[in-house]
Amino acid sequence: MHHIVDSDDLLQTDLIICATGYVEKFPFLSRTFHRIIGQNTTEEGVDLDLYRRIIPFGVPNIAFIGLPASLNTWMFFKRPTRLANVHYERQEKAANKATSIWHYHWYFGFTHTILLLLLLILFIWFFF
Repeated sequence: MHHIVDSDDLLQTDLIICATGYVEKFPFLSRTFHRIIGQNTTEEGVDLDLYRRIIPFGVPNIAFIGLPASLNTWMFFKRPTRLANVHYERQEKAANKATSIWHYHWYFGFTHTILLLLLLILFIWFFF
């Protein structure tokens, strides 16, 4: 599945779920996960600072975009969606940069080894 980002690039995604209404509790997730994302695991009080939980700390491959109502939701989800989008774009760029750095080091490490080997052969040939 792909998702189009602002730069007209296709971003590979596993799953995008769009739903209206927002329930603070996720019964299908474990209590440990609720603690990781900073959510109260007891029934007392509901903390609605949803903007702080778009991408939970420690679980960077999931995003919760809360839609508080089914009417005029575009005003509510535009900003968090862009924040999640920026996060995933940065994550992808960091992964690409790490890969390109590895290729750089491998290539120049390989050529460096070949040059040293040639110098060693010349040294042996010259002195022996």
